[in-house]
This record gives sequence, C-alpha cells and structure tokens, in this order.
Amino acid sequence: SAGGGAAAAASKPEPMEEGAPEVQGIPGPDGEIRRAGVCKWWHKLKRFGFVILSDTAEEAFVHYTQIKTYPKSMKDGATCKLTLTKNDKGKLTAVDVHVDGCELASATAWMDKKEKNKNKLKERSTTPPEFKFAFNADSTLDAEGQLKKAIDDYQRRVISWMNLWGFKSAQMESRSIVNILQTELTKAMTASPPDSEEFGGVVEAMSQIVADQLNKRKQAKLLVSQKQAKKHKQMTKFENRYKNKQSNVAAQGNDAAAAGPHRGGGQTPDAASEMKGLETLGPVDGLKRILDKFGPQSTTELSQIYQKLTGQGFKKLVGRSVNHVLRENPTIFERRKVDKKWACCS
Repeated sequence: SAGGGAAAAASKPEPMEEGAPEVQGIPGPDGEIRRAGVCKWWHKLKRFGFVILSDTAEEAFVHYTQIKTYPKSMKDGATCKLTLTKNDKGKLTAVDVHVDGCELASATAWMDKKEKNKNKLKERSTTPPEFKFAFNADSTLDAEGQLKKAIDDYQRRVISWMNLWGFKSAQMESRSIVNILQTELTKAMTASPPDSEEFGGVVEAMSQIVADQLNKRKQAKLLVSQKQAKKHKQMTKFENRYKNKQSNVAAQGNDAAAAGPHRGGGQTPDAASEMKGLETLGPVDGLKRILDKFGPQSTTELSQIYQKLTGQGFKKLVGRSVNHVLRENPTIFERRKVDKKWACCS
C-alpha cells in the first residue's frame, strides 16, 4: 500500500557520510567492540545493504563508504567484521566494515582495477566465438542432450560477443544463427554416430559457416555505425602491433623487444573497397551483392549499407525503394520468418 511504502521509506536508515566523527561502538554480549556479521542483501546500484550480526542476530545498515576493503561492495552471504553504532535516528549502522577475504582499499587498488579493465578491453577478440562439440559416452545425457547443452552454451557466448559490438537485437539474431546450427547437426546425427569422423567433419563445417555469418553481420554493423567502426579500427591496430611485436621478440630477442613494435602491414582490406562499383550494378544485382557479402539484413539496414557504400540514397539513385525492389523479385529475395530480415533465395 502507499502508506506501507511511505513508512518503509521513512524507516530506511541514512548512510553515514565519509569523514564523519568517530562514535563509540556498541559492544556485543561478551563485551567485544569488533563484531562479526553476514551480509543479508546488497543493492548494487544504490551501493548499500544490510548485515545480520552473528552474536545477536540483529540487522544493521551498511553503506559502501564504511567498507574499508576493496572492492567497496558486498555479496549476499559474505562474512565481515564491523563496529556497530547508531545513527541520528537511532537505527543500527555498521562502520569500519572489513569484508573477509578482501584486501584493504588503497589508491593502488583503484589503479589496479583501471589497469585490469584496460587489459580486459585489449583481450576482447574481434573474431566470433567458435563452436565445438565432443560426444562424451560417460555423460548422463544422451547425444541429443549433450548437443543441445553445447548449442545453448554457444548461444550465450554469441550473445555476449554481439553485445560487445553493439547489436541491439543480439538475442533474436543469435537465435536465428543457432537454429541453423541445431537443424543441420541434428540431421547429421541421425545419419551418422556422434562420435564418428563424419559427424566431426559436419561440426567443423557448420562452425565455419556460422562464424562467417557472424563476421558478415559484424561488417554490416560496422559500416552503419561510425563509432563501432572506429573502435574496430583501434582494436585491429592494437592486435596487429601486438602480433608484430611478439614476432620481433621471438626473432631478435630482447633487443627487438626494446626497439618496440613493428608498424608495417597486417591491415585487412576494408569492406567498402571490396564493394566498389556497386552503383554501376542494377538495383537487383546491387542488393544481391550486399546480401551475399553481409548476410540477412532488414530493409532499413540495406538502405543504410547501400548509402554508406555508394554515397547516395538507394531511392534517389534507382528511383524505387529497397522494399519495392525486394518484393518485386520473390524468386531472388525472400523474407525470413525468424527475424523478418531479407536474404537471397537458396
């Protein structure tokens, strides 16, 4: 009810401000000032929570500014040592909280976190995740169950990879790709045993096909998004410099390592240069070439890619809209039911 919500909001203890004057701790049953507690719950966004005292089972409020270990947060069920006080409203509040298993917070800890995040960004791969499947005869799951589990795990990795590159409908796009993978591998499993070389060859072939589809969609996304294209260029540049540096170190030893990375070569041709002369083709051939290069796309995406590659709008150049041309040629183009995107007829 509204009254209950207002009462709960009024009873919520206020966080103690950092740098507040030190107050006397409330001793426990045996007279100890430093007391043990267990985190009941923690709000990640608002950065406060509650702990249950181990000796009296009382509930105390904890604000992140009073956590003296790094990181300045807690997980549900985490144990800690604290000093118990009361705030201005008489509510139990924990101060000088030390979470068990964590180091004391310092300036170097924040620097380490910044460096860790920087390295994490560098390690992100520009290539899509690879699908692998190996049948385990000792597993409690049958072959179909193991395959389904492997595909579900692969879809989660694909979604994570798509989110990195800013795909808005990563869930839907990953499902359409995974459905193709599952259909083909299920057919292959009925034709040959899952532990045979024939089935292994099908798995490798389908893994390559799916990776190509993901790469095509990434290239199309990069053409539309200037921000993502700039990020991709930076990541590719870093990868090339790192590979060249590693090769120099291996070939010349420590002297080559001190000289720094070699800056030559390694750049892959841009997709725009590969699609040069698109405006000279007819509308049907132009759209067909885009779909062959970048995979299934919506009408909006096709228009954006065409304008990006040719520098002119499709309708202005051709005299008809993309949707009109696609629907005029049902034997060449088809609209998929899975994600409502256009593709070339197989």
